[in-house]
Amino acid sequence: MIVDVREIHEFQAEHIAGSINIPLSQLPELSLEFFKAYPQEPLIILCRMGPRAERARQYWLENNFCGPERMTVYQGGISQWKADGNPVHGG
Repeated sequence: MIVDVREIHEFQAEHIAGSINIPLSQLPELSLEFFKAYPQEPLIILCRMGPRAERARQYWLENNFCGPERMTVYQGGISQWKADGNPVHGG
C-alpha cells in the first residue's frame, strides 16, 4: 500500500493511482483510524522528495502504530517515482 504524506492540494494535483493520502500535518488525527483499517499491509511511504515520508515513518514508530519491517520510505518521493517512468494521475 502506498501512503502519500503530502498535503491535500499536492495530492490532488498529482498522485499515484490507488495511493492513500494522509497529510503529514494531519498524522496525529488520522493515524489511529488508518492503522485500524489497515492493520497488516506493508506500507510504502512517500512525499515529494523524501523528508516528510521519513518524518511520518518516525512518528508511526515512536507512537507504536507499527514496526519498521512494515514501512519503507520511497527514496526521492513522487519526483523519483515519475523519473523512474511510473505513471501518476494529474500533473
